[in-house]
Amino acid sequence: MVYYLQSCSYPYAGGSERSNEQIRDYLYSKGVFICGCCHYSQGLFKPGDTVLVICSNCAEVTKEISPQVNLVGLYTYLLNDPDFPWPDYGGEEMTIQDSYSFREFPQMQRDVRTCMEKMNIKVVELDERYEDCQFDGPGRYAMPSKRKRGMAPKRMAAQAANVLPIPEGGILPLMEAQAKKCTTDRVAVYGWSAGRGIELGGGKAVHLLSLITRDLP
Repeated sequence: MVYYLQSCSYPYAGGSERSNEQIRDYLYSKGVFICGCCHYSQGLFKPGDTVLVICSNCAEVTKEISPQVNLVGLYTYLLNDPDFPWPDYGGEEMTIQDSYSFREFPQMQRDVRTCMEKMNIKVVELDERYEDCQFDGPGRYAMPSKRKRGMAPKRMAAQAANVLPIPEGGILPLMEAQAKKCTTDRVAVYGWSAGRGIELGGGKAVHLLSLITRDLP
C-alpha cells in the first residue's frame, strides 16, 4: 500500500490549500491512501508499505516509529510517474533555498532540483549548497514541541541538541540577511521553516508543491 502524509505545516510558507487539494486528488486517483497528521497515522503502516512525505518532521517521526516502511519523498514518486503533467515555467530563474532540517534526506534535496529542471525552471544556487546548509528559518532556534518529543523521542532529542541560541538582536536580522542572498524574484523552498524565514526577511517564497501543481485540475 502507498500512503501520503500531507504536511500540516505546508501552508505556512509559500504553500496554499488549493495546491494541497490538487496533489491529494491526483494521488488519490493513482490509488494512494491520503493520511492526516503523521503522529496519528503510524498505526496504519505495515511492513513493505510505501509512505510518501514532503515534510522533514513527517519523515523523522515515520523513521523512528515505522522503520518497517519504505520512506519516499513525494517528489521522487512524481519523477517516476510517467503520467504526471509537469508545468512549463519558460526558463524562469528561481533561487533554491535549502533546509537544514532535510540534511538527512539528500535524495529528496536532489530530486527537488530535478523537479525544477523538469518544469523548465533555471535553478539559481546559493553559495551554501544543500550538503552544508545551516539555514532553516526560525526553526533553527525553536525546540521541538512536547508532542513531537513524545512521538519520536530519540530523533527529537537529537534535533533539540542542535537548536541554536537566539542571537543578540533577535532572529529577524538573520532572516533579512539570508533573503538578500536570493537575487531572483521568487525563491523556491521545500521546507516550511526555511520558507517562513525567507518571507520574514522580505523575500518571496514559493513552495515547490505550489509550482508542481499549477496545471492540475
